[in-house]
Amino acid sequence: MAITKENEITKIEVVGSWNIQIAQDTVITEDNKPKIKVANIKETKQVTTNDKKHVYNILKLLVKEDIKLDNVNFRKNKLNHIVATYLSENTIKESQKDKIIEGVITGLSKLK
Repeated sequence: MAITKENEITKIEVVGSWNIQIAQDTVITEDNKPKIKVANIKETKQVTTNDKKHVYNILKLLVKEDIKLDNVNFRKNKLNHIVATYLSENTIKESQKDKIIEGVITGLSKLK
C-alpha cells in the first residue's frame, strides 16, 4: 500500500485495480481489530463413526423397550438400567460421552 499526496487529496493505491481517494484532513489509521463481531455460533464437534455406532446401539435398545422422549419420566429406571448395562459392556471415553448423549437425545426427539 502506498500513500501519495496529490493536490490537496491523499491518494491510496492498493495493489490491484482499486484506487481510493479521501480528503486530506482524514486520518488514516491501521488497526488489526475485527470490524464485525460474530455471536451465537456453536463450535461443531466432529462425530466419529464409533460415536455413531454407540448412539445407534443405545437408540436401538431404547426403541426396543418403547422409551421415547415423551415417556422418559415414567421409564427413567428402565432407561438408567439400559444405559448402565450398555456402559458396562462397552467402553466409552469421557470425551465421547457428551457427543453420544447429544446424539441419543436428538435421536429420541426425532422418534414419534
